[in-house]
Amino acid sequence: KNHHHLYGMSAYLIPRKKPTDLPRLIIDYSPLTSIIQSPPSVVPDINAALQQLKGRSMFSTLDMRQGYYALRLDEASRAYTTFLTPKGAYQLLTLPTGAAVSPPYFLEAMNKILKHRPVLNKHGDPVFDEPNKVKLTWDPLPDSFIYMDDVSCGTKLCRTYKETLDHHFLKLEEILHRLSFHHIKLNVNKCEFAKNSILYLGWIISHDYMIPDPRRMEKIKNATFPQTKKEMRSFLGLVGSIRRVINVDTVREMNSLAPLTTAKKDVPYKPEPCHFQTFEKLKNMLISEPIFCNLVDEHATKYMFVDACTTTSTLGCTLLQRIDSKSDDKILPTCLNLDDKVHRIIFDKQLPYQPCRLFTSLPITPLTPTEIKTIPPNITPRDKWLGFTKETIHESFFYSVLSCYATYGCKIPESTLELRFLATKQIRKGILGIKLKDIDFNNHHNEYKKWMTEFEQGMHGMDRNFIVAQALAIATHRPFIFISSLEIHKENPIFKFNSDSTKPPLIFWVYQIDDSMGFLPYFYNKNLEFSIESLFGKVQIIAYMAKSVGEAFKSRSILDLEAFSILESLHSLRKYISNSKCYLLTDSRVLYYLFDKRVHDSSVKIKRWVLKIISDYPSVILIFVGTKNNLADYLTRQGLPKGDLGRISLKDLKIEDFHTKLPKEQFTLKEWAKFVEENPQYLTISTQQLQAVTYALTQGIANLEDVLDPINILKEKLSRARIIEAQDEQFQDI
Repeated sequence: KNHHHLYGMSAYLIPRKKPTDLPRLIIDYSPLTSIIQSPPSVVPDINAALQQLKGRSMFSTLDMRQGYYALRLDEASRAYTTFLTPKGAYQLLTLPTGAAVSPPYFLEAMNKILKHRPVLNKHGDPVFDEPNKVKLTWDPLPDSFIYMDDVSCGTKLCRTYKETLDHHFLKLEEILHRLSFHHIKLNVNKCEFAKNSILYLGWIISHDYMIPDPRRMEKIKNATFPQTKKEMRSFLGLVGSIRRVINVDTVREMNSLAPLTTAKKDVPYKPEPCHFQTFEKLKNMLISEPIFCNLVDEHATKYMFVDACTTTSTLGCTLLQRIDSKSDDKILPTCLNLDDKVHRIIFDKQLPYQPCRLFTSLPITPLTPTEIKTIPPNITPRDKWLGFTKETIHESFFYSVLSCYATYGCKIPESTLELRFLATKQIRKGILGIKLKDIDFNNHHNEYKKWMTEFEQGMHGMDRNFIVAQALAIATHRPFIFISSLEIHKENPIFKFNSDSTKPPLIFWVYQIDDSMGFLPYFYNKNLEFSIESLFGKVQIIAYMAKSVGEAFKSRSILDLEAFSILESLHSLRKYISNSKCYLLTDSRVLYYLFDKRVHDSSVKIKRWVLKIISDYPSVILIFVGTKNNLADYLTRQGLPKGDLGRISLKDLKIEDFHTKLPKEQFTLKEWAKFVEENPQYLTISTQQLQAVTYALTQGIANLEDVLDPINILKEKLSRARIIEAQDEQFQDI
């Protein structure tokens, strides 16, 4: 709206990336922000917003088109939005995008839209409380999620992919109906619908897993060595933004570069050769293989292992969650992605097939059991050529066979030509050769013979009728299973060759790539789970915390370290614990003294820490475990650098009393404080222990006299009288 006013804000037109897009209008509302008080608003925490997607497997994201402009301003507020242009002064009729007061109002409006249903009369028309204000009633959409102007829909798995898809679109329709009622427009070109994984708040989210945005990883991959302190801080900040999913080795390399970012002006920026090596090593660690982490179930029971170590001045904590659900909810194995047609077939039929590590070049060595199990979640988009190239895609079947051999620990042929020779030898024996000549070459012998020769030389791939696969299955005495996404196999997507063999099967996925067929290897995994009931009672490691304490703690007692480790662990991981039941497990005997009143009287700091632990975390339950069972004990004895620890393998856990006289193994913190007060005998030193300490001190004092003898002799020689006597003797001739 064109308007004349006494003041106005500066406005700019900023070009967009695409030349065809209209420029973006930017208005500088900083003067307005400094004089108008923003309304109270709770901006959602990104971690909390991500955790809401726990248990969801089908996602849609909705991009609102000019979302702020859907909210109109009243007449009195429009004057404050005046901005200046070469053609005059204008006022906004809607909520401005650059003012600090806008996000709280917009977030409040979006929460009302998604959590309240408009009241309609019997004719289907909205009921108004007052002019231009629709009457609303509380009716939240549980499958809708909002973070500022990012709206998403996430639904759980059903029995089949089709049921999952139908259920998802039903919930999505409810969300779209709400947005449509309030005249909110969407940018359809930027929306995504019914995806197994989505880009949300800088992370790719799939079923219970999340990985960093590939664009961030691309920036890290293409980064050159920083030339200034500011550039180094920027690079380490970029790496730190994905700190939740990186391991301790990566953090160690980050700490090696940290001294280059010092804020001291008298310290110049002078990187050494070791810094260049560390920089390249850090990049390789981040891009060499996918990094990911598990989403946290806010209602699951948590187990926190806490420990501290005086020798390394470190404290550590491992946080786990227990899967408590006994429902028959379906789960999606991390190796599957429902955006893939073949994966949908495996999910619908619940086939226990897991991807092999794909090899695309020689030589190939058999995989260890650990390497087989550590294949990351399949939540990254697959490239067109499946890891091969246009020139090598015809070899995908034979490299898939070699990859299966490596997974099963079989003897691996030296080249794909050996497999081709076995197949052609079997074809020439009898019926398969006649079948191939008849179907593919219409009984033209010369064409058939030429093709066979070129096939043995590696010039051709799989034939259209999979006769080569059938021949190789017979020659290797193994069952071959194919799961096809080709249109010709639509009615029967799964077919087998040599199924009578009792050996583990070689499983292949078939894809159509231009005019060629591409193959990917899978292997049989009987432990693959599709139901959450099978996971009941198991635990997952969801977070780590391992830090070196400051110089001030180096000389402090283990009592201070233990108290500080509990407080720091609970504070650092509190957002993952929330209000869920949490067991704090420790192997420290000094906790006897930690809650003793006499210790509190002698140390105000310990008393303050303990009172804070009890008051802030009253529901935490204390459990004593043996040192060999304490995962956190591993963290604190390695002298780790500051930062979170990476993933380590979880062994069987057995909770046991570290003191046989404890009446029970579980205490709330208040119960433990009461137990310590009522049982002072555990805080006294036995006569035998006292005698041992006395003897040790006596021996130490006796040995101390021998140690001091040379010092006393030297002290006597350096006395003033001896020095004067020596000078007189030296200069007596003068």
